[in-house]
Amino acid sequence: MTTYDYVIAGGGSAGCVLAARLAEDPSVSVCLVEAGGKGRDLFIRMPAGNGFVFGNPRLDWGLESVPQPALNGRTIYFARGKALGGSSIVNGMIYMRGVPADYDGWRQRGLPGWGYSDLLPYFRRSEGARDRRDAYHGTAGPLKTEPAANFGTLDRAFIEAAVAAGHNRLDDFNGPTRTGVARNDSTVSRGIRQSSAIAYLKALPKNLTILTGTHVSHVTLDGTRATGITTLQGTQIHARREVILCQGAFGTPQLLMLSGIGPPPTLHATASRP
Repeated sequence: MTTYDYVIAGGGSAGCVLAARLAEDPSVSVCLVEAGGKGRDLFIRMPAGNGFVFGNPRLDWGLESVPQPALNGRTIYFARGKALGGSSIVNGMIYMRGVPADYDGWRQRGLPGWGYSDLLPYFRRSEGARDRRDAYHGTAGPLKTEPAANFGTLDRAFIEAAVAAGHNRLDDFNGPTRTGVARNDSTVSRGIRQSSAIAYLKALPKNLTILTGTHVSHVTLDGTRATGITTLQGTQIHARREVILCQGAFGTPQLLMLSGIGPPPTLHATASRP
């Protein structure tokens, strides 16, 4: 059994950031565990390579819903990145934050510290904007952004038509006003996609261990306390301080239930299947 201070299951958009930030403290050890590959494939780095990532079983988990009655029994395909960087290797590279009122709504509902004014300093800290110098953007952060490169005559004509129809012309979708039309900023820098892995895991400190091609089977528990993880290969990785699950909207609930954590009816129904 190997032991680290922090064990992070899932090297996606959140996991890569957490691993990099935690490892800034040289007194702790961090282990980042990812089921997919290293996330440095040419088609991941190349913005126009999206078409070679979607549906590629080497880079995309290719999740699919159960048949949907409202869609005449059709299923829904969910692209999910299968590499370091998670689904930031398959997203559209549009850099657009949430609407400020949504964050303020979280704070008003009892989440102190989650209002837009609370989060803006962190947005700025994470961003490395190429062309923006104002109170809404950062220039020194690891996530590099720049105006979308695929912006041509047709895009300009669309914006002019929207403005003629009465819509607001904006300079920045992440500025003080969000409703309108504008050229997007993108998470691309010098022609390279800025996945969370490419942005945050450039220089790896000695206290950060990254395991790729390593699928987590379940969280190990001591009573109600998470103590580590076990991989499909049977390897046990122990956490002195915390086990952090970052496997996304689909993977994290699944891993919790595989570990016996979740709604009892669902757990009982799953356990009773042959």
